[in-house]
Amino acid sequence: MDKALLVVSALLISAAFGGRWSFISSYLESKNIPDPWQLATKSLRDTERKLNRPTLKPAEQNFRGTILTMLALAVSLIFGLLFSIIFNHFIFALVLLVLSLPAGNSWHKANTIKKQLQIGNLPAARAQLDKTPFLYHAVMDAGSLARSAIEYLSVQFSEKILSLIFWFMLLGVPGLFASLAINILQETLSGPENKPFGKTARDIQLFVNYIPARIAAILWVLTVYFLPSGNGYSLANKISKDMPSAPPNYLAVLCAAYALNLTLGGRTSPYVSDKWVGSGKIEAGTADITRAQFIFTLQCLFIFVGLGFFI
Repeated sequence: MDKALLVVSALLISAAFGGRWSFISSYLESKNIPDPWQLATKSLRDTERKLNRPTLKPAEQNFRGTILTMLALAVSLIFGLLFSIIFNHFIFALVLLVLSLPAGNSWHKANTIKKQLQIGNLPAARAQLDKTPFLYHAVMDAGSLARSAIEYLSVQFSEKILSLIFWFMLLGVPGLFASLAINILQETLSGPENKPFGKTARDIQLFVNYIPARIAAILWVLTVYFLPSGNGYSLANKISKDMPSAPPNYLAVLCAAYALNLTLGGRTSPYVSDKWVGSGKIEAGTADITRAQFIFTLQCLFIFVGLGFFI
């Protein structure tokens, strides 16, 4: 089955089921079967604790981190190649893509946060950010939760949807596995205490997501025209100087901030925690989440159109 058609089918299935894929995690948990992604993350963290000794010099920490990163990347490529050889029927690749692309789940998570904020249920809104990079969600107020939902959608599209599609189209299942692996590595080793140890993982993650992040920025420019007061030309001017060199996370948050006339980032953000991004209002609300969802949906539709040329 054509790769482009596989991606389109996977996105449609993901969008149709939305957040209902959580029943898989619930079933696995009820049977005491570890979630594959959580198991991979836990294994990496356990390995990191054994290798990343605080008594080591930064150069030694970096060397050990490089070995772990390259080994994990090589294993993911080999495993992806073996998967595509052993399970060569298109249905296996389709299931793998459906489980890997969080289009429906990301939209559903942001939508649930919006609905809980509308009824003033902050604990339920905060719970949606559990097991995400937002480590300080337990103390967030309504405005911070709204900003987090918007940042989450923008970064998910760039790094967890568009990047995975890009590398799958380029390298097939091995590219998909490698992209998943480097994202897990970067998230696992991204803490401030892991700066030398996680440097190689962060550098490779920047490379893997560099082109997808620029494509996502272009899609922001195109889709912002569909907002009532959207101005794609103005957005392009504001992000143009950052396009060549900005890290993927920063570029995604920057596009969201200027497109929605918000100020994002700050200390509670796992993506741009060292400063504020944008020049709009800082008190985001549920209406802003709705606009971010609308853009997210349009961006996915643009992917459908783009992939249509390869079918």
